Amino acid sequence: MEHAIIAGFDAVDGRFNAVDERFNAVDERFDAVDKRFDAMDQRFDAMDQRFDAMDLRMDAIDKRFDAVDERIDVLEEKMDHRFDVLELRVASIEVSIDKIAEWVPFRTPPFGSGY
Repeated sequence: MEHAIIAGFDAVDGRFNAVDERFNAVDERFDAVDKRFDAMDQRFDAMDQRFDAMDLRMDAIDKRFDAVDERIDVLEEKMDHRFDVLELRVASIEVSIDKIAEWVPFRTPPFGSGY
């Protein structure tokens, strides 16, 4: 009877060993999958760093464009002011010409004088 009990325990122990081997095989598969996920995470981290670097570059480019836009606005304001001053000068010259025309009678140059 002792031998039967020992044989029964050995049979159960053999089944547990088979189950252990199956679990070990599954653990190895999970480890392989974990390694793949770790590799993917590293790739995603590298991509995130690249995207962060690109975002910084884009921010710098946006700031440059904003600075250029501001400079263009300032130059447009200066040009508008200069055109306004020029229009005032032209208006002043026209008034002066009108005043001169009032003082000096208009004469038609004689024919053949070259005028």
